[in-house]
Amino acid sequence: MDQIPGLGYRAPMTALDKRPILVFLGLTFAATFALEGALTAGGLRFDGDVLRSAPALWLLAVMWIPGLTALLTAKMVEGATWRGLADALLLRPGS
Repeated sequence: MDQIPGLGYRAPMTALDKRPILVFLGLTFAATFALEGALTAGGLRFDGDVLRSAPALWLLAVMWIPGLTALLTAKMVEGATWRGLADALLLRPGS
């Protein structure tokens, strides 16, 4: 096993572990379908009778779901530390 720099956990580098991928996809699709279903059932429409920005703001919120589930998957399934995730999210060019 090799240490993955910046994430603070050890992972095999030879075989693909499918569990994190399946957890990520399951969480992402379940959360997205649940939120979109609740919004649609609650009356969110995309026609000309509603404010133009209202559906866009809800869709903007829905777009955060894959990123948040990626963080949850890295933390819960792969055992990453919050410090390692914070370092990875800083996106410092040249470091």
